[in-house]
Amino acid sequence: MNSLQRLLLFCGLCAICFGNGNCNDLVPEDVKEDIRVLATHFVKKSSVENLCWNMFILFLIDITENQESEEKLLLNEILNLYIKIFDNMNNVEEDKTLAERIHHIKIRLSHLKNATFQETSTNLKQQLELLWNIKVNDPVVQRKAVFELNQVLQKAENVGRKMHEKKEKQRRRRQAKLLRRRMQNRF
Repeated sequence: MNSLQRLLLFCGLCAICFGNGNCNDLVPEDVKEDIRVLATHFVKKSSVENLCWNMFILFLIDITENQESEEKLLLNEILNLYIKIFDNMNNVEEDKTLAERIHHIKIRLSHLKNATFQETSTNLKQQLELLWNIKVNDPVVQRKAVFELNQVLQKAENVGRKMHEKKEKQRRRRQAKLLRRRMQNRF
């Protein structure tokens, strides 16, 4: 992995950590300092035009539209990738102080991943892998699918209805808020 790739991946991490003011408060000060030192180190090695696009943030842009389990799975996979990246960076880094900072950040990411996302994401990934491995050409599978179709459709309709109701509530809140503003502006 060249220094440009390292820098881009690091910028993605910085954007995740520092992009949201509320999240920034949750990052320990020593980790913030390690990130700042690494960012300074990698910015020196790269040109500014290489910093102009996000890599991981693109996956998180529509996170408010995702279900909670999707968010957890997505963040778990992003953290897995960061841990692998920092493993690689740590193996090739010659500067001992930078290697220690990289290791410290990697430990923090591992702890966060294991404490927050591991169980739910693992269960969801296992379920998805089971679904993806179903043989759709198997006549037994086809018969079972037909037998269970009514229940699956009912569940899907129920989830769809709940999502529609949630969007409708959000729309009503926005309209009520807009109406209150208009009423306040009149008086």
